[in-house]
Amino acid sequence: MNLILITQSELSDDNQFIFHHQDERFTHILKILKLSTGDTFKVGIIRSSFGRATIISLSNTQLIAQYHVISSNINQNYPIHLFLGAVRPLVMRRLLKDISSMGVTTLSLFSSDKGERSYLDSSLWRDNQFEKHVMEGLSQAVSINPPIIHRYHSLSEALSAPSILPSHRYILDPYAKKTWKDEFILSKQLVNVNSISLIIGSERGFSDQEMTIAQQRDFLPISITSRILRTETATIATLTLASQLF
Repeated sequence: MNLILITQSELSDDNQFIFHHQDERFTHILKILKLSTGDTFKVGIIRSSFGRATIISLSNTQLIAQYHVISSNINQNYPIHLFLGAVRPLVMRRLLKDISSMGVTTLSLFSSDKGERSYLDSSLWRDNQFEKHVMEGLSQAVSINPPIIHRYHSLSEALSAPSILPSHRYILDPYAKKTWKDEFILSKQLVNVNSISLIIGSERGFSDQEMTIAQQRDFLPISITSRILRTETATIATLTLASQLF
């Protein structure tokens, strides 16, 4: 953990918070950071502020700390809107961490025509279990600004949701004639990109109908490589390229 994260609801009126021994944050502070009473550590309050906390009480069962705000300047995410075909829960856990650490603004997950529709009904999405993986990504990136996450039954539903879709829209396709290099390097479009929407498919790619729907919504097929990549590899590679536009 590069940053200990807490929510506003965990903070008392006098800016104190408690971690109990079952909490991974308690274990990290005690076993990894090896801190004791009087020591301080970096803390971030989700969507609120950065600061430091001083340990005022520590036992084998709980930790009590006093929070001190240093900055309320929330680091903004990149204006990247990602539409991602649902993948196996094990892969999705890793992707939630990585996508959150890379600073996208919105993540819209959809059941794809060629994918397994049960993926978005797995236990990962029950009782907000997915939030743990988002928090891990934020902690890694030293960020307090999680992406806004939505789930949809289809790509068509995701693209019909009331949201602001920017003018730069792309659907990843290894067979596309247009390449990322053509679009953003050779054409010198770098200074003109204010935000970007990206559609990345699940393991088996897109159906013809999904490609048609995307192009009807002005999403341009684009390739980052002619090689067939795994969804997680394609996602990280594309987000890395997209983040360099801002």
